Amino acid sequence: MNGGAYGCYPKKYRSVKRYGKRVSKRPSKNMSYNQYTFKKTRVGRLTKTNMQSVPCTYSTQVGLGNDAHYSFVGGLLTYLNLATVLTNSAEFISRQAQYSYYMITGMSVTFTRRWADPITYGVDSVSSGITIGTYQGGMDSLDVNFYPNLLSTAVGQSTQDADSSFRVSPFIHGKQRHYQPFPKNLSVGNNAQGLGVWNTTNNYGNINGLLSIYNPGLGFIAATGSPQYLVWDIEIEVYISFCNNTGI
Repeated sequence: MNGGAYGCYPKKYRSVKRYGKRVSKRPSKNMSYNQYTFKKTRVGRLTKTNMQSVPCTYSTQVGLGNDAHYSFVGGLLTYLNLATVLTNSAEFISRQAQYSYYMITGMSVTFTRRWADPITYGVDSVSSGITIGTYQGGMDSLDVNFYPNLLSTAVGQSTQDADSSFRVSPFIHGKQRHYQPFPKNLSVGNNAQGLGVWNTTNNYGNINGLLSIYNPGLGFIAATGSPQYLVWDIEIEVYISFCNNTGI
């Protein structure tokens, strides 16, 4: 009796051995896994305990100095460490004590104009503002770039020349936001801390990465001897996944 469309063919033509061994879809037991990333393997799903993804926020300002250059408030530096951002983020610090590992998957930077309109003119060594004699120079735009491999370096004009940099205008009233994704295995430094990989939370202070700012310094000059003339509020959100166990 025929058994289907091919039932009439001799058995030797229907043999599996004739056409080769069937290919199994099961993964090989000898498959290697990256120790820093979390892949959804059967073992990985079972060993992973609690996992939480949180945007960790840090806020600061950028001001204009008496050399016509912008800098972050506080240290008057043209760069901001990623470690500093994490240290001053309440969301990160509260979870740093709760979880064993964290992975940074992206970061957004939002600039909001805060300088007075019309422009506030300052008096040297007396009040904060713009030196009235330099008003014809206008106000510089700001170039911003993130460097995943640097820790404490004033990059300078290379920030403006970088293909990945973005420009912020001091004349836009609304928020100016830039998102920077960090793909898996983007960086793993000698300090065992990196981007797009699982890091131990108790060693987060050693992570590399900084946000660099630059302007040519051809515009307004802040009043000498007075505090910085603040131009932007900045909100930095670092997107982080926390986990108690990375699996294998």
